[in-house]
Amino acid sequence: MLRKRMLIYFMKREKVMKALDKCTNMFGVISPEYRKKKEVLSMKEITKLAPRIATKSADWYKQNFTTLNAGAEYTLEAIPQIYRLTMAYELKGKFSRGELMLMIDVNNGLILMSQSAGQHIKAQVSDGISLDHLDEKWKVDGAKLNKKVDALTFFQSFCLEIWILAYWENHEKLDIEKYVAEMEGK
Repeated sequence: MLRKRMLIYFMKREKVMKALDKCTNMFGVISPEYRKKKEVLSMKEITKLAPRIATKSADWYKQNFTTLNAGAEYTLEAIPQIYRLTMAYELKGKFSRGELMLMIDVNNGLILMSQSAGQHIKAQVSDGISLDHLDEKWKVDGAKLNKKVDALTFFQSFCLEIWILAYWENHEKLDIEKYVAEMEGK
């Protein structure tokens, strides 16, 4: 479902770009008004970055895209959009306030590792309930929460991990009650 939404998004963007290409005068020059719109759509604000990745990942990009950079650029641009869609349409309202607070609590200080993306939250929640009795602290049904977390896809788990990390990276500036209420669907 998310892949379909992303495909529609990129198809719509491509249609707009093609329509703007057709907006030329008789000399083939794009009008300044349309040129400005096209530049905004095509260039946005560009930030250069040079992440380092494992050779295995680089080989995967080379295998699946025309170039390593094309693959990295596509995935780096797509993930924030897919993340937002997943959070809004698949995860928002799925967990109670107490369950979300428990997940934030148990992941305090966790360092995410790309090799285990989407796998941290299940272990953390399970251990937090069985070892630290956080289900009692947050007044939630531990067995029910473990089932909910186990039912998540890897990508949903990955998104929750990012959501939790984002809280801890910015917790001094955020109101936890508002942060959780937004995810809870209130």
